[in-house]
Amino acid sequence: MRIIIRLIISLVLALSLTGCGFHLRGTQKSNPIRIRTLVLQPYDPYNFFYQTLRENLKRSGVDVILAQAHLSCPTLTVKKSEVTQHTLVYSLQGQTRRERLQLNLSYDLTLPKTHQHFNQKMTSNRDRQLNPNQDLADQYEKTLLEKEMQQELVAELIQQLSFIPLTESPLCFSISTNSKP
Repeated sequence: MRIIIRLIISLVLALSLTGCGFHLRGTQKSNPIRIRTLVLQPYDPYNFFYQTLRENLKRSGVDVILAQAHLSCPTLTVKKSEVTQHTLVYSLQGQTRRERLQLNLSYDLTLPKTHQHFNQKMTSNRDRQLNPNQDLADQYEKTLLEKEMQQELVAELIQQLSFIPLTESPLCFSISTNSKP
């Protein structure tokens, strides 16, 4: 009798674990971005963040164009992208042993034809352990973490752009910057 109860409990547990949705994680499709043409300001072709943002927008079907005064195009203005460091733990000698890197990003999206204006702020955090005997490795790790946080915020920005409601499809014609430099 106990064997049957254990078998039923293990069977119910196995069925509940297989149907809980872990196998669905990462398979969802993102909403398509309704904006087809976008002005990215300030545009800096040598900045890693802007390169990553431009490439991800391009993969999402958005044409990033050069700003021109006579065109009324949707404009994405990245106002602030900065990394700050916050000390979490000090050593007995007063050196930083553990710190939190925080990347703050704020942007404005302006849709001139529909007079819509979106202002958003995003944040990404990473904690890291510091070793006073490995300064070069710590600096390299910091650089990698900053790039990882930037990629995370670019993905989040693309996702936020896919949820922006549009009442009309703004059209712009200009010189495209999607060609290879």
